[in-house]
Amino acid sequence: MKYNLLVFDEIDSTNSEAIRMAKNCPSENYLILANNQTKSRGRNNKTWHSNPGNLHSSILLKHNLNLSYLPQISFVTAIAVYKTICSLIGSTSSFIKFKWPNDILINDKKVSGILLEAININNYHYLIIGIGINLKQSPINIKQLTTNLADENIEAKDSKEMLNILMVNFEKSFNQWQEKGFGKIREFWLKRAYKLGENITVNDGSKRITGIFKDIDQVGAIRLQLDDGK
Repeated sequence: MKYNLLVFDEIDSTNSEAIRMAKNCPSENYLILANNQTKSRGRNNKTWHSNPGNLHSSILLKHNLNLSYLPQISFVTAIAVYKTICSLIGSTSSFIKFKWPNDILINDKKVSGILLEAININNYHYLIIGIGINLKQSPINIKQLTTNLADENIEAKDSKEMLNILMVNFEKSFNQWQEKGFGKIREFWLKRAYKLGENITVNDGSKRITGIFKDIDQVGAIRLQLDDGK
């Protein structure tokens, strides 16, 4: 796919800019990169603290995909991030894990997050894929442990070069998903799933559910075994 690249020193949010571009330039795909964000956000409207020097990016993709399959692209993107980090190490790594549904962890600490937003403007469907990777600094004041590549002794490129590597891996994963479906993506993700087989609590923003993390289904929804066996 072809993308128009937009680079900002500072912006409110790359996902917000993607929404603006969808409204103003409806026939184009965009790749948006910012050195700093002043109003970044995460899943369920949580605040995500941006730090200059980290990777803050969004993909704006005009599509005609089945809307029920869009959550799978979070897994597609997570694999692209994983392979990007592994390319810096020079090998695959057992200490990099996927936390359902949209985080990548190194040594149990968040190093990357993904935010999907689906919008419809004038009967055109768009998917916005926000991708953040902590290259040099770790966000603070969020309710989980965070890390960055530098602190993990992983030498990263600058954000623009990292984005180039990431997009090569994203295209490979996205094409595999389009051509062969979710099966191989799901299998790859589950092999590196954080706390698979363990007791976890999932918070969807309105309620908390605790159970044993058993699987993800063919759509990408998590499957928990509850205390009553269900």
